[in-house]
Amino acid sequence: MTANLIRELLNQWDHGITLPGRARRFIAPEFTAVFGPGEGAGEWPALPVTLLLAVACAAAEAEQARGGRVAVVLPRGVLAHADTLEAACAAGAVVGDNLLLLISGGLPADEAVIVACGWNRPGAPRARCIPELPATAVTPSTTPALGKEWPPVHLETLDGTGGVPPWPRAHGTPDARIDAHLRWLAEREPRVLLPHRTPGWSWRPSGASLWWWAARCAEGRRVAWLLPPGADLVALMPTLRQLAAYRLGLKLIVTAPVSLTALAELSQWWVSAAAEEDEAAAILARMMDHEDPALLLLPAAPAQLAIWPTVSQQPAPWVPGAGRWLTRGAQGSMVCLNDSADICLRAADVLRAGGTHVGVYHVSSLIPLPVAELRVLTAPILIVSSGAVNVATLVQELLPPNARARHVAGGVGGTAPDASTCAQAMRELIG
Repeated sequence: MTANLIRELLNQWDHGITLPGRARRFIAPEFTAVFGPGEGAGEWPALPVTLLLAVACAAAEAEQARGGRVAVVLPRGVLAHADTLEAACAAGAVVGDNLLLLISGGLPADEAVIVACGWNRPGAPRARCIPELPATAVTPSTTPALGKEWPPVHLETLDGTGGVPPWPRAHGTPDARIDAHLRWLAEREPRVLLPHRTPGWSWRPSGASLWWWAARCAEGRRVAWLLPPGADLVALMPTLRQLAAYRLGLKLIVTAPVSLTALAELSQWWVSAAAEEDEAAAILARMMDHEDPALLLLPAAPAQLAIWPTVSQQPAPWVPGAGRWLTRGAQGSMVCLNDSADICLRAADVLRAGGTHVGVYHVSSLIPLPVAELRVLTAPILIVSSGAVNVATLVQELLPPNARARHVAGGVGGTAPDASTCAQAMRELIG
């Protein structure tokens, strides 16, 4: 079968499509010369070929409802890659028969692998082997090739909410409450997609699955994925950096400790850490109405904090680059994260009982950090964080340059120090 006959095969696959459906192609870069200028490039030309099937599956899901079809042309060697194989297995479970995979140089054993993933049955994606296409050497791209801006997503349910989330109060663990909020929103907003609540979807976060759902963001959808507790964010960092480079507004929520040193790689993400239910709910409302990629870190156990601030607090504590004053004091400041907020408040109560008044400032936005507020904190300053989420070193670089003292109280074994230890450390700093 010549390249012309393969082009004819693709044209037959596209035949009969009417608007609003589209004929879409995803072609491995080494084959673009075969098809000529224009039609040969396909979509996502700068994406690693091992991820091409994942984004093609997302396109097929988007086209299913409007009658469109998607064709993918890949070399047989790619099928052995974990990302491609995972996408193939997921597609066999959740994608319809509007997806066609052509395997260049494929053997019967290759097609058998795809069939074992659930392809080539009624209502399922289709795959077939074709003679090997002439390949052209391709230099891997280090920057994404963007042909357009992604369509913005407008959620009417979140209009005018400010910092007051619209959903009713939920109960249970922090991740159960967030799940309830997301389900409430998805019931009212058809553009909201929840991977963890999608029937038939059982794949854990990985390079392929993250790209699959991020590509749905490029189709005019708001995707929010509540990851399994303890998900390994460090292992996902290369993929998260890639997604940010493409400006895909994926929303991830997870209960997992991670150091700010690792999070620093996500400079194009909004990364926040909520200390309790109201704060998490407000941040979630903001991030779901936000076009940038966002990561929300939930505490393993919610803190028992003071009354949630009103919208008059500026900057609002639920926006990128903001923090939250839990209490104020003129004799010093304690800086906490979501895992040490309770401890710092108890330490401040101990100090207040002895006549010493210090403020407690919660760093809720980790990327970007609340630089303006950190630089005007009242000295002396004590930073309290657990060993698992050690933000102290980077926060310390942003503290007032003339602070009389800087001190870090680090926990042992991933736990924050107790309130009495923090109170004593603050007394020593004040002198």
